[in-house]
Amino acid sequence: MKTTPENEKPQQDVDSAGVSVGGRCRVRTCGPCRVKPRDSQNVALASYEACASDESARGQIGRKLHRDCTHLARVLAALLFSAFLTACGGGGSSIPEPAPVAASPTAPAPSVPIVGVHIVAFGDSTQAAQGNPHAASRPGWTIENKGISGSSTAQWLARWSNELAATSAPIVVYNGGLNDGGLTIEEYRHALRELVRITRAYRKQIILEQPNNADATGDIVLATFIERRAAVGFVASSEGVYYCAQPDVPLRDGIHPTDVGYATKAVRLAACIEGILK
Repeated sequence: MKTTPENEKPQQDVDSAGVSVGGRCRVRTCGPCRVKPRDSQNVALASYEACASDESARGQIGRKLHRDCTHLARVLAALLFSAFLTACGGGGSSIPEPAPVAASPTAPAPSVPIVGVHIVAFGDSTQAAQGNPHAASRPGWTIENKGISGSSTAQWLARWSNELAATSAPIVVYNGGLNDGGLTIEEYRHALRELVRITRAYRKQIILEQPNNADATGDIVLATFIERRAAVGFVASSEGVYYCAQPDVPLRDGIHPTDVGYATKAVRLAACIEGILK
């Protein structure tokens, strides 16, 4: 019977990675896996503990890297899955859909054809004097002139809804201001805004035409009229509607244009309308 000497230790089977197979050592070590020696073997003990400490530190670093990599992989997977759902249009996203964008007030509503256009013009005497059909009419489109001499913006506002209900014209022109001396500048602006609001309710486009110039010889308070003339452009800009600025024209009585002046106004209005139809 073969005996093992007392001082002879059993051999440990060690795999190629340095992990003990048959002995008590179950950790990966710096070198060959060795059983912890007796305390009396100081040199071997120091070597063993240094190796084990180094292996423990490397294990902690490895575990941290593993956790970090796992977290990063989960984040990337979530992002890729979200992008996939977005591309497919599904997934029940909690991001609200953008509100429908209202049609720009400067865009045709309804669509206006270039040929066969019916336009209606309202205003005071400077509009009425342009004839009917209006002098600004061009081949392919006709302007019905409903201007009334001596009328004011407040009067037109009172009948505006009925006027629009009675016409099929998709484009409306308003030119007034000479007879609005009884309104403050704020009241005049409010009246113009109401004209715009009602016109939009009827799904029509409105052109606010600037009143022609005046001078001190006319029967008008010039300072307040100049304010009203500027207010038309202000309201058109703030409301986002078409504005037809008129150049200064020659006048026959300080208020009303001469024939040349009316012809100039008609050419300018025609150009404004053509800008809409393009």
